[in-house]
Amino acid sequence: MNEKILIVDDQFGIRILLNEVLQKEGYQTFQEAKDLGALTHFAKPFDIDDIRQAVKQYIPA
Repeated sequence: MNEKILIVDDQFGIRILLNEVLQKEGYQTFQEAKDLGALTHFAKPFDIDDIRQAVKQYIPA
């Protein structure tokens, strides 16, 4: 599995627990403690290869 999950919580212990569980399930995780920090993940430029792969999965050639 190559799915990505952003974990946002102000409690360190909750973030660590979710991170461990989700990584064991095969997810790639990213963590943020504050809402504004989480928004920066969405403000970054998109990886064009990730977008192409997602489009190919859902739109027939």
